[in-house]
Amino acid sequence: MNEIPEYYRPGSRLHISLASQSGGINATVVHPITPFTTSQVLVCRIEHNPTITSPSSLAVVKVYDPRFFKDRYPTDLSLQHPWSHEAEAAAASSRQNQYPVVTSREYPVSPDWGDPGNNSPAAWEEFYFQHAEYAFQAEVKAYDMLSDWQGRSILYYLGAGTLPVSTLSSPRAIIPRVLLLEYLPDAVTLNDIDPQRITRPVLRSLFETAEAFASLGIIHTDLHGGNILLTPAEHPVRGCIIDFGCSFVRQEESDEEWEFLVAQNSDVRAVQVSLKRVEYRDFSWVLEDEHRGHPRVRHETK
Repeated sequence: MNEIPEYYRPGSRLHISLASQSGGINATVVHPITPFTTSQVLVCRIEHNPTITSPSSLAVVKVYDPRFFKDRYPTDLSLQHPWSHEAEAAAASSRQNQYPVVTSREYPVSPDWGDPGNNSPAAWEEFYFQHAEYAFQAEVKAYDMLSDWQGRSILYYLGAGTLPVSTLSSPRAIIPRVLLLEYLPDAVTLNDIDPQRITRPVLRSLFETAEAFASLGIIHTDLHGGNILLTPAEHPVRGCIIDFGCSFVRQEESDEEWEFLVAQNSDVRAVQVSLKRVEYRDFSWVLEDEHRGHPRVRHETK
């Protein structure tokens, strides 16, 4: 992808406006986590602020700036739909609300869906904006619903807001949304760890968390080894499920309809598949539920 912008580089100072307060907070970028995907993930040092309850002065800042959306970069040599201020401004001018409310499971549709010849830069800019907005709103909803699990198998959610990134040399027509999350030091993804280092208590917590999603009215839908963090890397004692940007929440579905959606998008099965891909084999506490059509966790009896 393109060069990392100056304001995402180590040492850059950011001012984040939080929805929960008028003053906002200041942060200094320690380092970006690349490659960028739907969001840009930065490890930042947060200046002391009494409204932010964080276990550390470091936090993860997720910026949902569609300018750096991964699908703009289909190859290392060319851009399929490069960003431009003109296209961004045209898209923003046709928007009734600065931040439109999106509906869970109504994913943005690309301009060429049903119209392969549609290469309107403004239309594509609107698509990328809607995609980033969907991911942001999905994450906020998910962390709100998973508040009881935060600090264990879910990261602490510290707040949400906006990050002005417009400059004289590179003006912008939007102000990207931002999430602040707990930073896990010395963490690795499930994809990058020796499976022999993963203890049964850590695995059980991951399975039980994934199983709890459905009863809380949420389905992750994008649960894979890259979205499971383990810490510390050498001898993990905590596992966390991250990245709820593709999740959706229960709305007016009947019990039968919701059960069908859960079976089709089983988060428990996704954890199991992720472990199999790193050659972990002990699934003695996972039961196949023929009635429900998806696996469930065997709970210990006392």
